[in-house]
Amino acid sequence: MTLREKIESNYKSSLKSKNKMEISTYRLILSSIKDLDILNRSGADKKETDDGDVKKLLKKMIKQRVESIEIYTKNDRKDLLEVEQNEFDLLSSFLPQQLNDEDTKVRNSVIRAMKKLDMQSPRVTDMILRGARSKDLNLRKACIDQLSIILTGDRLRESAAELLRQETDPALRKRLAALSIDLELDGTETEKNRFLAPVEKVDDEDIQEFTMPIKPDKPKGEHDKQKASRPKPEDLR
Repeated sequence: MTLREKIESNYKSSLKSKNKMEISTYRLILSSIKDLDILNRSGADKKETDDGDVKKLLKKMIKQRVESIEIYTKNDRKDLLEVEQNEFDLLSSFLPQQLNDEDTKVRNSVIRAMKKLDMQSPRVTDMILRGARSKDLNLRKACIDQLSIILTGDRLRESAAELLRQETDPALRKRLAALSIDLELDGTETEKNRFLAPVEKVDDEDIQEFTMPIKPDKPKGEHDKQKASRPKPEDLR
């Protein structure tokens, strides 16, 4: 299957799932490919558009998104930033992982932009979960670090467990393993103890009050008993 055919197949799937973001992005890609077809056929060296041409086109589109992401990040335009981020993720999925300086800069820009997004948005949640499955290690790490911010409880543990099954990096596997368990129930004794209510501090005065020895009454002798039973002078009058 050529790269164009793969894009067309994914486009049809997005139509069935009614994913508006993907539909819009795929239409944009296919329209750009058609423009490239016209350009290749009308040039001096007429040729058919191949995978190499499509990859160059995708890289160009990715670069445009990165530039937009940097601008929207500086201007704190979270609404537009989210759209560009989603398009960037989809475009990047058709290219193999790159390790050159330019791609590192691209990833860093995306990670910085991601931290500006509204973490309560369901679309941002979906975007971060997809980023946690990225081929790029740094992007995966950045997204996994956000999981405990966007998710809680059972959904956090279930998502972490699902990601753990496909993660290969030892450090990220360790991080996901920790997120996938309920520390209050399944953690170590030290981890379980963190969920116990703290003991209230007792003041030193209270401690002295409870620990102060009680002096027993001094036993009374015969003289004291007689003195106690002896009537007072005023009672004799």
